[in-house]
Amino acid sequence: MATLAPSEPRAVLGPPVHRTCALVIGAGISGLVSALRLHRAGVDVTVLETAAQPGGVIDSCWDQGHLLERGPNSVLLRPELEALIAGLGLAGPLQVTPMRDHPRFIYRRGCGLLPVPVSPMAFVRSRLLSWRAKLRLLREPFLIGSPRGEESVASFAERHLGREMAETFIAPFVSGIYAGDPRQMSLPGALPRMRALAERGHGSLVRGAISKMLAERRAASGPPRRPSSLCSFPSGLAQIPAAIACELGDRLRCGWRAIEVSLREGGSWRVRARHASGECAEWRADALILATPPRDAAELLEPCVPQAAVPLRFIGATSLVTVHLAVPITSLARPAQGFGFLVPRGQGLRILGALHSSAVFPGRAPEGTALLTVFLGGATDPGAIEADDAAIRMTVRHDLQMALGWNGECRLARITRHRAALPAYDLGHVARIRAAERAAAAAPAPLALAGNYLHGISLADCVTQANTAAAAILARRGVPA
Repeated sequence: MATLAPSEPRAVLGPPVHRTCALVIGAGISGLVSALRLHRAGVDVTVLETAAQPGGVIDSCWDQGHLLERGPNSVLLRPELEALIAGLGLAGPLQVTPMRDHPRFIYRRGCGLLPVPVSPMAFVRSRLLSWRAKLRLLREPFLIGSPRGEESVASFAERHLGREMAETFIAPFVSGIYAGDPRQMSLPGALPRMRALAERGHGSLVRGAISKMLAERRAASGPPRRPSSLCSFPSGLAQIPAAIACELGDRLRCGWRAIEVSLREGGSWRVRARHASGECAEWRADALILATPPRDAAELLEPCVPQAAVPLRFIGATSLVTVHLAVPITSLARPAQGFGFLVPRGQGLRILGALHSSAVFPGRAPEGTALLTVFLGGATDPGAIEADDAAIRMTVRHDLQMALGWNGECRLARITRHRAALPAYDLGHVARIRAAERAAAAAPAPLALAGNYLHGISLADCVTQANTAAAAILARRGVPA
């Protein structure tokens, strides 16, 4: 890493001062991808990360022969993510499995786990909805227009699909992705594609879906589209940040927490940071990318770009509890098959759902063992994060007994608490993000934001957003993206 030239001496006994063209604060997947994009464009870049290891919430580990994903378990394979994986030389070990091969289930009180229908006939026959709810859907194609202003996910779903459909399908789906409360979540913020579909159909999801399908058929050419697929790696998703960190080398500085950001005369940045050891240092950079949680970014920007700090401060976060269980296959009266299951609220179970981790990707558990990943908490159950281990184990045992007929025999149990780990895409989110990004773009020195709180929470979304942040910095520096 280059230090300041002799023409810019630091004060005697002051902290060391380092010079870099671009500084990225935060080495989660967003910060790492942003830094990688800049590095490959020939920009001298440095990354500061508070934790001892990069990767953020992506956390894969082996425990007694079981692969535990304490963050995201798998990711949808999208073009930018696929390009990143190929560029890192990870295409060889990539595990890919079509989503259609792994059915989803929903728990219904008195019925147990029922498959999510994937065809019109399966939907008609499904016991997940009453006949009244199914008939209610016939009204949807005749909806015209949309209410003015921002709409919550719950309001949109009930208006289009009926309350029973919204509570049985949409609410648990949203809780499974965002751990959010659909009554408070912003439709354009959390599910922009669903809103766009309704707009395409002039107010109707069905008309919008038909229009989209016909347009895709007219535009179809070349080989058929690959089915939507999930992907991971033999040692988990942590292989991605590990590979990026390896390429960045000593440009990545772990254990350093940014404590102050300020603007220098002439349009550049000064960042003071403190190491876990207590050592302090200063970095001076022409461009800055903040890839931290929104409230951390707000705290850093408050003194120098308050117009960006204000909206970021009002982005909330939800907490989640993850429980990994390795159980003998024989301990389950009903097999842990498919991708997993979701639990709508009001069905007598506290858990949000469970992933059948060992059923999706091979090699994640020893022979004869089912590895389950169970989730509790979120915005609809904020008290779960404070429950002690004994209470969590008791809840999980009861709920899995109801859902899978588990007899309680267990070979491994690990509880992980994620406090304020997931951004809340609540009402007003789109306006807040728009204001923050506008203020960042107008900052006196090149500044960009990156993270899962902006335009999508998935790993693939973060990769796309990180590339956008890096491209914005390159554009302001006059470097071709």
